[in-house]
Amino acid sequence: MMLADRRRTIWILASEEKLAKAATDLSYTQSIVDTVREPLLVLDSTLRVRSANHAFYSSFQVSRQQTEGVLIYDLGNRQWDIATLRTLLEHILPDKAVMNDFLVEHEFPTIGRKAMLLHARKLRLYPEELILLGIEDITDRKYFELQRDRFTTELESKNEALSQFAHVASHDLRTPLGAITGFVQILQMRYGGKLDPDFDMFLMKILENTKSMAQLMTDLLQYAEAGEAQDATTPTPNAEEVLDAVLRNLQAVIDESKAVVTHDPLPAVSVSPTELTQLLQNLIVNAIHYRRAEASPRIHVSARENGDDSCLFSVADNGVGVAVKHREAIFEPFKRFHAKEQPGSGLGLAIIQRIIKRHGGKIWVESGPSQGSVFYFTIPCAASAFRPIEQNC
Repeated sequence: MMLADRRRTIWILASEEKLAKAATDLSYTQSIVDTVREPLLVLDSTLRVRSANHAFYSSFQVSRQQTEGVLIYDLGNRQWDIATLRTLLEHILPDKAVMNDFLVEHEFPTIGRKAMLLHARKLRLYPEELILLGIEDITDRKYFELQRDRFTTELESKNEALSQFAHVASHDLRTPLGAITGFVQILQMRYGGKLDPDFDMFLMKILENTKSMAQLMTDLLQYAEAGEAQDATTPTPNAEEVLDAVLRNLQAVIDESKAVVTHDPLPAVSVSPTELTQLLQNLIVNAIHYRRAEASPRIHVSARENGDDSCLFSVADNGVGVAVKHREAIFEPFKRFHAKEQPGSGLGLAIIQRIIKRHGGKIWVESGPSQGSVFYFTIPCAASAFRPIEQNC
């Protein structure tokens, strides 16, 4: 055999070997394509469909005969002639071997509007180059995102309306309450002790109820404001300094109840001074109000790092405690389980929870009847401002 014939034979055998390997690779690739659960197309270099998987046929309600060998834009009576798809295949993919999360939205006559993420990848199989085109249907996800955005907008609108109502109600209702209080005081000065003894008692009841109504207006306003965003320029308070101010504000109540309030070193936190004051003051006042008759209140405030850029605070007391069945209900607005024994509107813990939730935190209580309570809550720590301490509750 001449040298040229021998070289030709070697070339033919090598080519046949490459073709056989390519056929094996293509068969292997098709097997993978068929097992993928998302719709998948294999295109040749001219953008004609070489093959598709079962998920594609099922999702887009077409057959193999209608698909294979057809230019992708001509599929389903040109349903796939989509401008954004042309951009991907003709302008982006030629310069990139891989393209992921390319959004395409289109109205298909047979299956309706679809939102899809396309994932394209070039695949070199001798002697040609193929394109794998994965199609991720995110229609339901887009729908739920739209619903979520709509719900968020409505919720923000309702919160704004609640805040406006609270401001108006707080202002407008205080005026007649002030007038009632003034007239009752005039009656006390003119007729106190001069008429029926019940008369004086009735006047005292009126004053007590107007005072309670005024406090309710204040609490409603605080509850509405607890859901409002704070000014981003508000200084980050040191919790220890805020607690000292709270204890000065409550000095008369603390002295009257013979309460003892202690605390560990506390960190700086990323909430406003007003909000932190409301948190600590409400919890300390609650601990004093719900004390046991036979023991002076003992309250301890501590905090520790929570491992997720938040601080875990605790306010422990030796009071009457909270029954297990009430541990969640006590944070609901107007819930009072000792209404006759203690003053208040039932909004204190609801205000606290509203503030904490707005900062992405949570609040809960661990307690039992006559065992005291420990209220835990998490709020964001200030960056690089936490001094690790041991919890002591």
